[in-house]
Amino acid sequence: MLPNFLVIGAKKSGTSWLNKQLRHHPDIYLPPIKEIHYFDVVIPFFLPLFVQSLSPRRSTRYWMRNKIKHAFQDIQLNQHNLGWYVHYFLSPRTDKYYISLFLPGDEQMAADNTPGYGQLDADRIAKIHALMPDIKIIYLLRNPIHRMWSDAAQFYSRSGYQGLHTIDEQRIIKFLRKEKHLRHSQYFTNLQRWENFYPKDKIFIGFFEQLRDNPHQLLKDIYEFLELDFSQKYIPDSVKQKVNARQYPMIPDYAAYYLAQKLSGEIERLQQRFDNEHTDSWLKYASSIKNNYRS
Repeated sequence: MLPNFLVIGAKKSGTSWLNKQLRHHPDIYLPPIKEIHYFDVVIPFFLPLFVQSLSPRRSTRYWMRNKIKHAFQDIQLNQHNLGWYVHYFLSPRTDKYYISLFLPGDEQMAADNTPGYGQLDADRIAKIHALMPDIKIIYLLRNPIHRMWSDAAQFYSRSGYQGLHTIDEQRIIKFLRKEKHLRHSQYFTNLQRWENFYPKDKIFIGFFEQLRDNPHQLLKDIYEFLELDFSQKYIPDSVKQKVNARQYPMIPDYAAYYLAQKLSGEIERLQQRFDNEHTDSWLKYASSIKNNYRS
């Protein structure tokens, strides 16, 4: 069965929290692992995902080892998932393979929660649409400057560095400058690409501030969007708990200033579109950084 909906991001914006909550709803099936990475990790000649463990890039090998580590931890608790993981890591990656990863029960809908999908280019979104023209999309947004810093901090933490204090300013700026990282914070541009294939009423936009201030209501709104029962019995006690939350140093002024310059245009367009308290606060923050950093 193909998924009924995708959670496309953004990275570091609450998708792990959402994944945990969705697993409590009896009418939703999620694969054992959170992020499938079928459409955003392109491997030639239909090779299995496991070949990523042989990548010349240290960060890719580290990412792959973490996925395998998670799989072993899950198998210790749920031995019936062993066959699924063997298939996931070792089978050739084709559309048939992708479909076979979703095993919902009767009356369940299936979901793929891979935040890397948010920044896909038009060709890959076209592939998704050709395969799944009627799905719904969930996109959670966070202040793009804070999201970018959290992404950088996590990257260096997971890549074996001993702490952000050991990394010089030029290395940090090099990470922030890369287009493949910036694209995850270019929400307006990303939305335009997705809306070329899916109508706006098929795309749910949530905000990180909603998760922080009223997670009950955000989860109910998502269930309602999916046309699921959103009564209180399906709102777990864990809804208020942070997931994968880590304490990183505050973003340094030089990094905030660089990102404010790079992302102000995106934030302005988001404010023009949504005109809500969330995007307004992002725009004021970016303006404050630009005005005060050099003063």
